[in-house]
Amino acid sequence: MEKSQLRQKTGLQTTTALLLVTLTIFFATACGSVPQASTPTPSPRPGHKTEQVVYPAQFLYTFGFENNLNGSRKAAKKFKETGDFTDVYVKKNGDVIIVVTEQQRQERIQKNDKWIETGEENFQQVSSNYRYEINSDGTAMTIWTDRNLTPTGGDILTVTPIEYGYNYYLKGNTGIWDMTITVRNCHTDQLIHQYQFSQGWGFNADQLGD
Repeated sequence: MEKSQLRQKTGLQTTTALLLVTLTIFFATACGSVPQASTPTPSPRPGHKTEQVVYPAQFLYTFGFENNLNGSRKAAKKFKETGDFTDVYVKKNGDVIIVVTEQQRQERIQKNDKWIETGEENFQQVSSNYRYEINSDGTAMTIWTDRNLTPTGGDILTVTPIEYGYNYYLKGNTGIWDMTITVRNCHTDQLIHQYQFSQGWGFNADQLGD
């Protein structure tokens, strides 16, 4: 049953990618909520410097929003609805600009990190033989797994990467983010598949081996 579910999840990669941005932003905000007394105000107080974080249009269009200005406006709306930022607006080229204080930036990174940790923990809980490595800027990941990978454990291949993408820009990086994902068998170290996150999985559970 688990293998069948994983094949189904792989077959629905396009739908999953379309929903990732909306779901992760919404639920990360809900799970990261704090009592009203300690919630940072949306607008910075005098003396609180703000900075701009640029989410390129191509990043947004590749990972969940339609390929036009309307898609950018939807992305900006989702960011605004989190209440985590001082301001959000769309440029004519489709880029979405987020205006943040340093405190807002760090708090949002921490919320995304919680989702990253959840995905990594769920993956490793499937088997003591499973492990992963991710480079410092979140653009390359290697996982060691087998055919027993569950759909929940498979979140490390879906939810986890996109959160690294969001943090990539929050941490001051520029350019187009993507992640090179390498999948190896956890028992033999055999290379199963390597692909760009933006291109989808391209393999099924049977290829993972025992």
